[in-house]
Amino acid sequence: MPAGDSPAAREPATNNPHAEPVSVIPNLQTELLDERNKQTTSPIAIFDFKNFTYPLPRGWQNPDSAEITLTNGRIDPVAVDTDIGMEPDEIAERKSRRRIGASHVTTKFLDVTGDGIDEAVVILKVETTGSAIPQIVYIFEWKDASPELIYYFRTGEASFHSKI
Repeated sequence: MPAGDSPAAREPATNNPHAEPVSVIPNLQTELLDERNKQTTSPIAIFDFKNFTYPLPRGWQNPDSAEITLTNGRIDPVAVDTDIGMEPDEIAERKSRRRIGASHVTTKFLDVTGDGIDEAVVILKVETTGSAIPQIVYIFEWKDASPELIYYFRTGEASFHSKI
């Protein structure tokens, strides 16, 4: 019998019923914030995504703009309270002053398109002043000496009421 072809080698492995359970759910926050995929040889690595203007997804746009500009990785939200006893015009005027904020969570470099060149995956946390924890993920490729947005999507927890 050839080496490695013993009957024991051909038998399927069995689970150990006395083994301790292991968590199969990864800590995704740790993966987002660790140093993996933070370096690349792609020219997109030189770009400063912490000082940049991003489009906002439909439904999350501010009344005066469909974009949000980060400075040093952040833009503060503007929260304006309303009260049930206010006149409708006053409520509308106050709501028109609200603005979504955002903060840069991370930029990772991965070959998302399969072309052998890394793209930038930028994650922003949306600042709502409420209890929601939404994020927006942007994917950029390097084209004509600047980042070009190829896709973006919303993610995170937004099932709670937000003030914005």
